[in-house]
Order: sequence, then structure tokens, then C-alpha cells
Amino acid sequence: MLLQFKVTADDSIWICDVQFLNWAHVSAPGTDPESKVLEHGKLIPQGFGIYAMEGRRPDTEGVGSGITSIGTYLVGIGSTIKIYIRANVPIKDFTMPAPIKQIFYEILPTDPKQIENSIQEIANGTGQS
Repeated sequence: MLLQFKVTADDSIWICDVQFLNWAHVSAPGTDPESKVLEHGKLIPQGFGIYAMEGRRPDTEGVGSGITSIGTYLVGIGSTIKIYIRANVPIKDFTMPAPIKQIFYEILPTDPKQIENSIQEIANGTGQS
């Protein structure tokens, strides 16, 4: 999933790619050809849909966004999936620049390597639906 949102405190724009585990602070929305990457790093999975933003530190001086983590939570409602996103700071204007075209589901394995393999299968287009 590609997630885009603004931090409420300073209107900074952030993009997180939970497939390739990257984050970026950008100057304009991802659809703007003039957008520039201001800073970037890796997302570090913390489990249960929570990701730490490598290299980011909490804002203790009150300058800047202070964002250090995001989390996603998916809820099935009838035949609809609702995606919730939450960060360690207030955010707004959540969008998904790349819409979801297919949904896969699987019983979560206990071995972390199996989870990694399952994600790789989806990326390769060989996952189960």
C-alpha cells in the first residue's frame, strides 16, 4: 500500500510505501511532477501493521513534524475493507495514490520467515486470493 498524508502541526506531506518499506517527506503530493523528496528512509515493521520510520526522532523542541511511526488497521465491513491509519502525531488528508486492485487473505503463519515469503509471493503475483 502506498499511503500519503499530512502532519497536522505543520502541513508537511509524507508518503509511506508499506510494500517496499520506504518513507519520504515530500514538498508536494506524489501526483505533482514538481514534488521533491526532502528526506527519506526505511520503514521498520514493528508487527501488527505498525511501522517505525528509520532515522526519525520525536520532536522535543516543538519545531517540525515529530512523526516517527505509522500504523494501519484493516477492517472488513460486509464486502468492503476500511483502512485506518494512525501516526504518533495527529495527521490529516489521508489518501492512497495507488488504489488497491486485489485483496489476498491468508492465515497468519507463526514463523516470521513464512510471513516474509508470503509478502514476496504477493509482490511476484503468485499469492492466493
